[in-house]
Amino acid sequence: MDSQRYVQRKNDHKSRYNTPEYRTELKLERDASDLYSLSVFYDVQDELVSSIVHCLSINVEKIGLFEKYFIRDNEVKKWKYKNSSEVYEVLYSSCDMSVTCTCKRFELFGLLCRHIFYVLRMNNVQDFPNEYVLDRWSKTPASISFDATQIAAETSSCSDLRAIRQIVEDTVDRLMPFKDKLEMYRLHLLELLSSAEDEVPVAPNKNKADIFCSVLGVTEPAGVEIQVPRQSKNKGTGSHSRWKNMDKILRNKEAESSKKRRTCFTCGKAEGHNSRTCPYKNNISGSCKRSTRSTRSADVDYQE
Repeated sequence: MDSQRYVQRKNDHKSRYNTPEYRTELKLERDASDLYSLSVFYDVQDELVSSIVHCLSINVEKIGLFEKYFIRDNEVKKWKYKNSSEVYEVLYSSCDMSVTCTCKRFELFGLLCRHIFYVLRMNNVQDFPNEYVLDRWSKTPASISFDATQIAAETSSCSDLRAIRQIVEDTVDRLMPFKDKLEMYRLHLLELLSSAEDEVPVAPNKNKADIFCSVLGVTEPAGVEIQVPRQSKNKGTGSHSRWKNMDKILRNKEAESSKKRRTCFTCGKAEGHNSRTCPYKNNISGSCKRSTRSTRSADVDYQE
């Protein structure tokens, strides 16, 4: 993204401050260089030159308020490999400067074709028709970026902000070769910033509770008067455990009583402990303790 922004700013700088080389004496070409960006102007310039070199009017008809021009393009046969040249029809009205061509170049690309330029020259039109200049091809296109200072609806404040931003960028680009003037401009901007900070103080940050109160139109009470009620169990709510009949409960008790419990190895009692946690191991003498189960080497009969 940074490289794309750099290329865009570089092309904008070339379009603003570079003067292209003109190939004709037409005022239409001068106006086009002032209106279009540099790369788009070269395309328009080629169409202007082609209107002089390759186009020729073979017939003109009057249709109401319009004049229909039949323009022969001698270069089209090279593209389509035809023996005869292509003929295009151009409708032109001198009342409102409306013009259309059957090649549909303006409808497809937003740029006037060579056939329309030929008709404009025939009618001695000196100024470039601004109604056929789209913003996307001009030197100052409408900004489509979004930031905190821009909103969706077009308002006068947004247009003023864009104009101020554009003026600052143009001024910096113009003063770029002159370091001393650029430094003076920077100091002047710092003075304006300091005066703006003195005149317009920064608003303090609002608490989140204050924001909610301002939105809802209520104020938060100083003390809590209403407490959360205690949870109570109403009659008939039932139990969440599975119901067991009495026979099953008795059978479970009998099975638990008849089950053989593990005894302690030290004291021999079945009280739920082992020899490590036996509470009687300190009171039992060594002779009363059970002997550990071990296999003596003498009892083993080794046979070779």
